[in-house]
Amino acid sequence: MANIISITSLKGGVGKTTTAINLAASFAVLEKKTLIIDCDPQGNVSSGLGINKDAISKDITSVFTGEINIQEAVYNTCLDYLKCIPAKFNLYNIEKFIGKNRRNPGTILTDKIRALHTIYDYIIIDTPCAVNFLTTSALCASGWALIPVTYYLYTIDILEETLANIKKIKDSFNPSLNVAGLLLTMYDKRDYISEGFSDDIFADFNKLILKTVINYDLKLHEALGSNKPVALYDIMAKSAEAHLKLADEIEKIINKSKKKNTYKVIKPWERGNAKIDRLPAK
Repeated sequence: MANIISITSLKGGVGKTTTAINLAASFAVLEKKTLIIDCDPQGNVSSGLGINKDAISKDITSVFTGEINIQEAVYNTCLDYLKCIPAKFNLYNIEKFIGKNRRNPGTILTDKIRALHTIYDYIIIDTPCAVNFLTTSALCASGWALIPVTYYLYTIDILEETLANIKKIKDSFNPSLNVAGLLLTMYDKRDYISEGFSDDIFADFNKLILKTVINYDLKLHEALGSNKPVALYDIMAKSAEAHLKLADEIEKIINKSKKKNTYKVIKPWERGNAKIDRLPAK
């Protein structure tokens, strides 16, 4: 069964798409069969993996509308073990289509993605920074949510909203959804504001903060400009090493959870009160 991870945050500019691309690429480098699904209408995942948007004829929108099955939308990437389902700008209109056809947002992607469970080890979903149909669909289909955070102003407020949205979806639609952790991105030790603000995050959410930190690295920005994951652009880059460590840490968290829940059965009447694992009580 594939491990499905949504990269989500209601705050923009935290490195969400960059994390999705480079985490997926890192799993592929480790020879894990990996699929990345772009559920963000900006469609930057395909660009970041060197896929020509003009050459895309089948995308995630066509999957949502039922024009094609999900396997038809899978494209090769620059890495042998990494495949991609891209998005185009027309994904912005998908909510109108779904509303007109009265489809349940909690089941569409979940049902579509079921056909891929035995094909991939990991499925990474990039989401928009909004509470909408696409984010809800991605989280309903996922077993895990990974939240990139930065030290910038308002991060804590938006982080709390992001966690609250995840809990709402867990309670209402997907009791199997867990928080993999908070990933500190674009961290710069030379910046005293960064250092102090990260201390605040650790103090409030220490149970969720991952050990891996993605430090600021010019190579990571150069890789994005070259439409490549950093592991393919420069495997010796510090950010390439950090994302490989992130993949290893996420894998350990998932495996630990599987061992913990081997004999755990969720009774139907308990589903509505399920709590998010690794989420500290307020």
